[in-house]
Amino acid sequence: MAKILIVDDEPSILQFLKLNLELDGHSTLLAGDGEEALGVIENDKPDLVLLDLMMPILDGWGVLRRVGAMSLTKRPRVIVMTAKGGGPNQARGMALGADDYLTKPLTIDKLRDAVEVVLKRSEEQSEKRRLELLEELSGVAGNLMDGTGEGVPESSRTVTTRHEHGVLWVQLNRPQSLNAFNDEMGGEFLEAMEFAADPAIRCVVIWGEGDGFCSGEDLRALAEDYSAGTDPQLGSIVRKRWIPIITAIQGLEKPVIAAVHGVAAGAGVSLALACDFRIMSDDAKLVLAFSRVGLVPDSGLTWLLPLYLGVGRALQVALRGESISAEQALELGLANQISPKSSVTDFAREMAERLAKGPTAAYGLTKRMMWTAFGTTLAAQMEAEAEAQTAAGRSADHLEGMRAFFEKRPPKFKGR
Repeated sequence: MAKILIVDDEPSILQFLKLNLELDGHSTLLAGDGEEALGVIENDKPDLVLLDLMMPILDGWGVLRRVGAMSLTKRPRVIVMTAKGGGPNQARGMALGADDYLTKPLTIDKLRDAVEVVLKRSEEQSEKRRLELLEELSGVAGNLMDGTGEGVPESSRTVTTRHEHGVLWVQLNRPQSLNAFNDEMGGEFLEAMEFAADPAIRCVVIWGEGDGFCSGEDLRALAEDYSAGTDPQLGSIVRKRWIPIITAIQGLEKPVIAAVHGVAAGAGVSLALACDFRIMSDDAKLVLAFSRVGLVPDSGLTWLLPLYLGVGRALQVALRGESISAEQALELGLANQISPKSSVTDFAREMAERLAKGPTAAYGLTKRMMWTAFGTTLAAQMEAEAEAQTAAGRSADHLEGMRAFFEKRPPKFKGR
């Protein structure tokens, strides 16, 4: 039997679901708001979350984003519930990581069927992953016994990480392909984002080895499909690779900086724009070449570009397949700072270490409020701000900030 968290702001719904799930032998946990739900997920580690997306106070979408950004081996399964069934809401919910979708009013049969299907699928996936891990561990153990090595050298990884002064440096390390993503790189990047969630990490910098930042998806892997005239299944690649990557960056409740030099192209532009700050070298370019090969912008670009540029300018850039220079990016608000080519990581380090010394718990709450503001109303956003301010007001950083203010000294924030 499973441990199930029910998230809803209607007490009658909570009790209805609790009663029927416990009659089926499951144990239940209850949460009536987003902060409470995230706390239960972190501390009690439920197997399954029943999440109401449409509550007026709870940001159900924000909770779903946070869960969707977790490692597949650690995240609970999620069934989302809403009165607005089908269409864009369903597609958006599934894209963000939901495992199933139910519309209200719920019936006992629909609920039981969905819970049974999702839990069975989760069990099958866990067993498959367990066998894969055993196989990987057997391979590493064999290498050690044979004296042939101690796992994969850091230099051979497609994504490397370095932690110093509270900053996690995430390096894209496929310079021979302008840091284009393949399956291996996608998996290693998500591992880095999981590591970035550690409380000791207070800021993240993403940068690229070699002559460019990131050229998006490595289309060379699809050469055979194109040569044979078969469907390359590009939508599956977006769902499998890029939605988890962009969601993971957005879900990190700490500042993320993109240090962009050379070319950022295709989904590499999405990667940069999903970060909270962009420092671009004076030779850097953002290249939206989708329309040049008969494709549409993906990996969040049709949301991010209008957000930064407005619909008219975003359409112009996308339809013309334009390249945006560093100076243009600064003027348009796509870049926060321009540096000399040789100094982009130095500029990023200065910004990152300054942010890492700040009240990063409050930064995380601010980031969440900013990024989720565009899907809600002013009234709902102000209520969300009140909830976030309540949490910030209880933090150790707030207490330290006030003490430092009264004692007329610089504060020493810990990110808590």
